[in-house]
Amino acid sequence: LQLTPMEAWGAFVPHIVDAGFNREARVNGLAPGWYSVRFAGQDPACLLSGPEAIDAARVEASLVPLTVISAGALSGRLVALPPGPVTYSIELTPLKPSAPGESVRYIIPGAGARFHFDNLPPGRYRVSVHCLLEEKPNRNSDSANVVEVDIAAGRVTDLEMPPPRQD
Repeated sequence: LQLTPMEAWGAFVPHIVDAGFNREARVNGLAPGWYSVRFAGQDPACLLSGPEAIDAARVEASLVPLTVISAGALSGRLVALPPGPVTYSIELTPLKPSAPGESVRYIIPGAGARFHFDNLPPGRYRVSVHCLLEEKPNRNSDSANVVEVDIAAGRVTDLEMPPPRQD
């Protein structure tokens, strides 16, 4: 883990902390002030469970609990597709974003109507299918094309979904 001072006095000298999977890392000896926190590992499937910034002046005895966790993934495919060339998009929305950087993701299914989202923080997500040819798509008109899934750390969640109805 890398903690970088956000204060002018910090001169951008990072504080490096060794952390392991699902093991809390304790950071101590920080000068009072704000620090940005990021996972400095090489594996994109590792995520930081904790704050993106900390105020060391407010943390008791400058001890900050931080944990590195495995990311999850969602792999799926569209089933029962109607005949003809229709293009769909898949929308993935975290129901409780754990960090400001977590946002809605979109993808166009590939060969075999398959789609995949990786490096997902564990949690609950809404998955919806939208037809790209609709002039005014109604995102929640058909419950068959909106589902909620739980993404677990270090695992791939499989999903099969029908496309929205074409009325």
